[in-house]
Amino acid sequence: MTKKNSKHHWRSRQNQESYFKKSKTLGFRSRSTFKLIEIDTKYRILHPFISVLDLGASPGSWSQYISKTVKSGRLVSIDLKDIEEIENIIRIKGDFTDIKTQKKIKELFNKKIDVVVSDMAVNTTGIKDIDAIYTGELAMEAMTFSKEMLVKDGHFVS
Repeated sequence: MTKKNSKHHWRSRQNQESYFKKSKTLGFRSRSTFKLIEIDTKYRILHPFISVLDLGASPGSWSQYISKTVKSGRLVSIDLKDIEEIENIIRIKGDFTDIKTQKKIKELFNKKIDVVVSDMAVNTTGIKDIDAIYTGELAMEAMTFSKEMLVKDGHFVS
């Protein structure tokens, strides 16, 4: 199978997948929203009036769900890519590992954060082992940053 046909085959399968269809029906930007919904349903991490940082937010489906759940809290979403506008969020285009960006995040909250979520992954190379290592290192950086930023009983979801 050629690379072009393989890509077409993958997209065709994805379009038939139940969570993909459900995400489009409910207006979410991606099916990954259901991962966060399942976590929130089980552990009750999101509440009105809390502060949330969404790392690696693009395309914004987790931020969409969080903004509806948190309502009057503060939600900051950051990604290297543009994030289309979502009501009640502050969007940052940048690299959260950059010191200047971290300083900006701290200034926006001006206090400790209740929840940090991250569904980040590196741009893939096609070599699964390498991609897994890089994505794991990115998750570790997010966790290290979160330990500094979270309130005492805060939640980190990655």
